[in-house]
Amino acid sequence: RVEREARRERVNIQSKLHLRDPEVFDGTDRTKFTDFMEQCAAHHDAKPDIFNTPSTKINHCISWMSGAAEKAARLLQKRARQGYRVISLETWAAFVEELRKDFGLRDPTSHAQGQLETIRQFPNESYGDFHVRFEEIASRTGYDGPPLRWRLLRALTPETRERLRNSNVVPETYEELHEQLRSLDATDHSFVEAGLLDGYGSKYPTLARNMPYQ
Repeated sequence: RVEREARRERVNIQSKLHLRDPEVFDGTDRTKFTDFMEQCAAHHDAKPDIFNTPSTKINHCISWMSGAAEKAARLLQKRARQGYRVISLETWAAFVEELRKDFGLRDPTSHAQGQLETIRQFPNESYGDFHVRFEEIASRTGYDGPPLRWRLLRALTPETRERLRNSNVVPETYEELHEQLRSLDATDHSFVEAGLLDGYGSKYPTLARNMPYQ
């Protein structure tokens, strides 16, 4: 009884958590499949006592589908109701992999590697904002170590690379490089908050226009 009461309390708390709804997925754009599944999984992770079985997770996911993707998932459930064993409904991972065959990228790793070749930091974008975009793609490439470090350096704006060179320290590992860039980013944020910088402009850093030169 104590455990039931505790679980009821956890469910009550989790039901009040507000998460961004998954973007409805209809299966027409294969590049959106992984993001959609990760959005659903984020709900499952945040509310483990609500989505505590494969069926609750799968039903939640299907509720955010439409079009051909929804029809394919409903057909799997229909076969299960007819008495057939549907392995793809037995675990969340099996369900995801089953739908990936028809609605996901056939080679998501190669697709992510191609994206990483073209991603670039925007001229007025802080490193922190850029790294979120970079890491989202990099995490799917299978790259690590030197290949990832080289691609991060290449993707930075010339101004950011110049500031890195001026720091007299260009770390030799991806992790150290990331921390060094975060440190430079934090310094810039401090100057911006103090009104000493305009922000992330083409001259980086620059004195704020309303600050007299001393």
